[in-house]
Amino acid sequence: FISPIAENAMFYYKYKYLGETKENGETINKIEVIPRRTNDPVFRGIIYIIEDSWRIYNTDLYLTKSAGINFIDTLNINQQFTKVKDVYMPTSINFQFNGNVLGFKFAGYFVGIYSNYDVTPVFPKNFFSGEILKVTEMVNKKDSLYWSNNRPIPLTPDEKINYIVKDSIAKRKESKVYLDSLEKDNNKFGLGKLLLNGYSINDRFHKEYYSFDPILRSIFYNTVEGFAIKYGVTYRKVFENRRTYSIRPELRYGFANQKLTGSLTGSYFYDPLKRASVGASFGNGIFDLNNFGSMSQLGNTINSLLYEKNFPKFYEKSFFNINTSRELASGLQGSLSFDYARNHTLTNSSNFKFFDNKELEFTSNNPFTPATETPLFPTYTSVSATGSLTYTFGQKYITRPDGKFYTESKYPRITFLYKKGFKDLLNSDVDYDFIKAEVYQDRISLGLWGYTSFLVGAGKFVNNNQMYYPDFKHFSGNISTFFPPNLRKFQYLDFYQFSTNKQYFEAHLEHNFAGFFINKVPLLRKAKLEEFIGGGYLSSPEKRNYKEFYFGLQRLVLR
Repeated sequence: FISPIAENAMFYYKYKYLGETKENGETINKIEVIPRRTNDPVFRGIIYIIEDSWRIYNTDLYLTKSAGINFIDTLNINQQFTKVKDVYMPTSINFQFNGNVLGFKFAGYFVGIYSNYDVTPVFPKNFFSGEILKVTEMVNKKDSLYWSNNRPIPLTPDEKINYIVKDSIAKRKESKVYLDSLEKDNNKFGLGKLLLNGYSINDRFHKEYYSFDPILRSIFYNTVEGFAIKYGVTYRKVFENRRTYSIRPELRYGFANQKLTGSLTGSYFYDPLKRASVGASFGNGIFDLNNFGSMSQLGNTINSLLYEKNFPKFYEKSFFNINTSRELASGLQGSLSFDYARNHTLTNSSNFKFFDNKELEFTSNNPFTPATETPLFPTYTSVSATGSLTYTFGQKYITRPDGKFYTESKYPRITFLYKKGFKDLLNSDVDYDFIKAEVYQDRISLGLWGYTSFLVGAGKFVNNNQMYYPDFKHFSGNISTFFPPNLRKFQYLDFYQFSTNKQYFEAHLEHNFAGFFINKVPLLRKAKLEEFIGGGYLSSPEKRNYKEFYFGLQRLVLR
């Protein structure tokens, strides 16, 4: 939202002088701020400015839905400033708001009091860190005497009653009797639930949760397996301070190739303050030849059955993985993983479709020989290890008893990765070394003009003595007319043709205008659409100087 005293405020506001008053020997000018256009992200109301020094003395402003504020109908903001030595500092701020979401009306307020200012502080060296707020375990354990001595504004009688009621409700909601009665209703089995949205069993008292995948979304079709089902159940247990472990068994069966595969995955988030976790998985399964994935199961099912286009290509992998991740220093995250895999090629087992297009035929499961089923690689064993370091410049965070929570950084994040394929270890057939560096920034704010995101990365196989296609560096591609924006995705690149076992350089840039243009159109602005543009660049031995450009609205993009 545009401040009434911003550098470009004259473009958004008109001002009306309403008179002046005298306070503490100062002349205070009362000025009404009036939006030039109804739908701009601007305030309405009154500002009070001190004569000659032109400092803000007081504000009494408000926002409405027409300014683009989400969920809230009206937000009133009152600020009071007081002179501290030679500067004016805020001493109180008051927010009042009301709104209506799905027919539920709500209202509330917030009052903040600021005091004991030190406007010329002297800090020792290395005083500041990335921590911007710390909440201790004792924060909600203070007695009434503490609050009586430290609360600048006494509670009203209604507020006192409200605290008592909320405290009683909170204790009741933590009781086993209440939670059992709640779960008895919520955990009722329904076939419709299981088919459409999945079924959950929650035990909040013991903090145990079971989640069953929705059956209909687990059924799909591809030309390798025919009609198939991939079904899993997730169990999650939560301990104190957000320590969590989860286990997920998963089965997959293809009716055309009559192949049953299964896997078991587990993870343990053991130190939330250090963002530390360990995990492991093993089993066998059907995987996309592009490890970024090519097309969703639903998208491929529709394309295959209706249009006779089988874009994704698959292989079978028997695998074991163990991994760990941990914060090594503020803003620095490290991860390690070890992988064992036995990889097999697959061929098509089904040519079923709803409509037979005489001009089209399903292609083989080898993306490089679409007319014939030839093996892309021999059956082989791969043993590899991957290590990565990710550092976020200027990382800020909030520390709470249940973990560390990062805030969005204004600065980029840089990642270094090294992957080693071990020859002869556990009969491994591969021998390669891969290095990668990447710089990424999710959001560079440009104010009313929205925000920009970018990713620049480069990598090289410094050793590629023995490799097979699944070990190559793959790129996230797309061949659909409509697609969700994804900064790591090339919007027009083939899924498989340009994977490399040599070197590459890629760059992505996207700008989201956050409705800057559409919000000027009265009817369209109600849809809350966001317009964006983007582009990508790739250079590798397989695809030199590839460039693309795209544009779109919110999450719907049209070539």
